[in-house]
Amino acid sequence: MAKIKEITEMAPVSFKTSLLDVLMALDPSKTKKYVPLMLRVLKNKIDANDQPMHSDFIGELRDYYGITTLPDFIYPPVAHSLLQIVGSDITKDLMTFVDSYEKGYFKGLDITTISNRKELNNLNNLTALSKIGKEMAKQVQKDFEDNEWLIVRPFSHESSVKYGFGAKWCTAMVGNGDHFFRYSKNGILIYCLNKVTGEKVAVFFEKGEGVSFWNAEDNRIDSMFSNLPSYIMDVIRGIITEEQVTNRLLNPKVWENSKKLWDKSQHKKMEILEEPTVIRSAVEPDWESAELVDTERDYTDFAMEYGPDTAG
Repeated sequence: MAKIKEITEMAPVSFKTSLLDVLMALDPSKTKKYVPLMLRVLKNKIDANDQPMHSDFIGELRDYYGITTLPDFIYPPVAHSLLQIVGSDITKDLMTFVDSYEKGYFKGLDITTISNRKELNNLNNLTALSKIGKEMAKQVQKDFEDNEWLIVRPFSHESSVKYGFGAKWCTAMVGNGDHFFRYSKNGILIYCLNKVTGEKVAVFFEKGEGVSFWNAEDNRIDSMFSNLPSYIMDVIRGIITEEQVTNRLLNPKVWENSKKLWDKSQHKKMEILEEPTVIRSAVEPDWESAELVDTERDYTDFAMEYGPDTAG
């Protein structure tokens, strides 16, 4: 276990830079006589602008980033700003992993071997896939599964979010279901999920437009660079050439109800547009408690449960 002193020593120099360091650099005088002036003015500005929302910052740091306590010397608005600079998406990925690791989903994993975001996301993807409940599994068409690959076609936005968790696909966004409903109404949307590595590839076919392949970063790629084995390509080819059924037509009732709940949530959003923004949790949801869309569960509850957008 790394000690705090060791962590401090191994941190990059750029991570040790404080706002005070920046102000010292701004001061042209040798004695840094202007720094006290800068501190007074900037502190008053922060207090004047952010004090009314002080509790909001604390709430967002807790609910979005998972920070339950802050040392007294760390001002919540500043901490929030620094995390935004790093990037809220990658911070969310890190907190999702930490939450799963703390709950024992990665027994035997040496976290010192994780070096980049892709590795982190693949691990998060594996955890998310293992937590999908039986009820939500009924909201996808499972076309193939073996020890390595799972091929599904979602026909509800909720299932698209769950099976697409960790990917940046527009069809797997919590906050913009319009993409899913447009794609699933007009064409065939296929998710290829690797149960061993956590890698994900989306395939979309629309009559007259052809086939496109998309990696987890939502970049369009050539099929030969998708890392999909030939037998999985055969499954995809069969779905597209033999069935030619849009995701909506796989289960029109569930699709229509999912769309209805989405539209309802958008109507509510317009009604509370002037109200304070709701802070959504970034901690990975309790996938096992998921219910079928046609239980009429409010879509706003779903958005609260599944946190910020999972796609860019």
